[in-house]
Amino acid sequence: MNNLVLVFIGAGIGGVLRFLFGKFTIQTFGDALPYGTFGVNIIGGLVIGVAAGLLAKHSQHQHFIQYFIMVGILGGFTTFSSFSLDVVRMFEHQRMIEAFTYIIASVVLSIGAVLLGMVISQKFV
Repeated sequence: MNNLVLVFIGAGIGGVLRFLFGKFTIQTFGDALPYGTFGVNIIGGLVIGVAAGLLAKHSQHQHFIQYFIMVGILGGFTTFSSFSLDVVRMFEHQRMIEAFTYIIASVVLSIGAVLLGMVISQKFV
């Protein structure tokens, strides 16, 4: 039951952070492109990479890292379902080049961010 509490609290925190980041990006860059969704997926990739690296090095904190951070906070923060909806809406509006650019950039940069996070966790933490 303790793990459920960690996930529940973490997901709430992640959801609030996602909401605030989305508002920030709209106020800063406008809403022509889904910068908020793009940004949280990249940031989430970086953080999950750091968390995975920490999990490998510090197994005594396994439940906190895995359930609170990775499943909870990052599950509430990252937005693959929103990403998918953004892509479908771009297709519906015949914005094919933007849609494919968004798909490729999101996948490549998210994977790169995970790898970078793992390197950071191994070298600096």
